[in-house]
Amino acid sequence: KPSRLLSEAKKNAMADGREAAMVAEGLARSLEREDVFSAHALDARYTAAGLPAIGAPVPRGTPAIGHECDVCGTPGATKRCAGCSAVTYCSGDCQKWDWKHGHKQACANLKEETERKGSSAAAIISDPSASLDDKLTALKALDSSAPYAAAEGAGLYAGLLELFRKEGSEVADRFERGELLGFAQWVSSTIWRGERHSRKGTGSFGKADGVRVASFFLSHPDAWDAYLGAVLGQLEGWARPRARRNREMSDVMHRINRDTLSCMSLLLCRPEVGRALFLGRIHPLEEDEEPVPAPHAREMAETTARRFRVMLDVALSCEAEDHNAVLQGNLNQALGILDIWSDKFGLQFGFPDKVKLDHAMRVAYDSLAAPLAGLFVEWGRNPPPDVARATLMQVQQRAARNAAAAGDRKKKQKGGGRRH
Repeated sequence: KPSRLLSEAKKNAMADGREAAMVAEGLARSLEREDVFSAHALDARYTAAGLPAIGAPVPRGTPAIGHECDVCGTPGATKRCAGCSAVTYCSGDCQKWDWKHGHKQACANLKEETERKGSSAAAIISDPSASLDDKLTALKALDSSAPYAAAEGAGLYAGLLELFRKEGSEVADRFERGELLGFAQWVSSTIWRGERHSRKGTGSFGKADGVRVASFFLSHPDAWDAYLGAVLGQLEGWARPRARRNREMSDVMHRINRDTLSCMSLLLCRPEVGRALFLGRIHPLEEDEEPVPAPHAREMAETTARRFRVMLDVALSCEAEDHNAVLQGNLNQALGILDIWSDKFGLQFGFPDKVKLDHAMRVAYDSLAAPLAGLFVEWGRNPPPDVARATLMQVQQRAARNAAAAGDRKKKQKGGGRRH
C-alpha cells in the first residue's frame, strides 16, 4: 500500500518536514516500480490466508454485485429483466447482449433459484450453530445481485450483525489456535467489495458497493460499531505473543489485517457510506439542502474515535512485525476519510485530535494519510495509479519546500543568536 513507508515518518518526523519529503519520495519510487493498486497483486495474499484468488478474470455471464450492470459493471443500473427480475442492466444494449449469450436459456428458472439461494444463505449466516465453513459457503453465494437481494429480505443484516458481534469476542482466540479466518476480512472483501466484470472478461477490485455497506450500517444502531469490533478482534488476535510465535502464521495474520484495513478505506470512501454514518441516510442531499448530522452522529464519532485509538495502540504494540507501519498507515487513511465526511456533513468532529495522535503520527497523518484520504473520497474508490503518483509527487514537493523554509528559518535564528 502507499502507506508502506509511514514508519519512516513515525520514527524520524521533525517539525521542519524533511522526513515527510523523504517518505513521499520513497512512495513515489514504489509506485513507479509496482502498480500497488492492482487487483491481481492480492491473489497471493488471499491464497496464503486460505481464501480463493480474487484477481482472476471473471467469466462472462457471472452476475456483478447489486446496483451495477450485470454485463458491463456500470454503476447506477436500474433496468431489470422483466421475466425473472434477477439480473440488472444499464441499457437495452447490455440486456440484448446478455439475452443472446445465455440469459434466454436461464431466465425461466433463475428467479426461483436465486431467491432460494439467497434465503438459504441468510438462514445459515444467522444460525449460531452453523459451522464456520458453512457460513463461508453461504457468503460465497451472495456475491451476485439477485441472491443478495433475496438474502436482504430474509434477515441477512441481522445475521451479519450477530456474526460481527461474535467475531469481536472470538476471533482473537481463533487466531491464537491457528484458525486463520477473519469474517471482517471476508465480508468486506467479497460481498461488499467483489469483482466487477466486463464483456472482455476483465475485472476490477478497486471499489466497494456503497449501497450494500450503507444499508447494513443503517440496519441497526450497533451495526457500524459491531463491524469495528470485529476488525479490532482480528488485530488483537495477531498481537497476542502466542499467535505471533510462528513466523508463517504471523505473516498470514498480518496480511489478513492489512487487507481488512485496506478494504475499510474502500468502504468508507463511498459517499453512500459517509451519508449513512453521519446523516443517517443513503440518498444524496438536494441541491440547496444543508447537511444536518443525524442525532446519533456525535455519539457514533466518539465511539469510533475510541475504537481507532485502541486499534492504533494494538498496531503500535506490534511495530516490529508491522513492517513499514502498513497497518498504522491504513488506519490513518481510514481516519482521514472519516474526518472528511465529518466536515462535509456538518459534524466538524476533528477525528485526528479526538484520537490524540502523537507528534510523529500526526506528521505522518498530515503529510500522507490525509492527502490520500482526499484522493479516495474524490474518486470513491482506489484512484488510478497515475493520479496517485501525481498526488504523492505534490506531497513530496510541498514537503521539500517546507523543509527548505524551515532550514532557512533555523539559519536566520542561529545567525541572529551569534550577533546578539
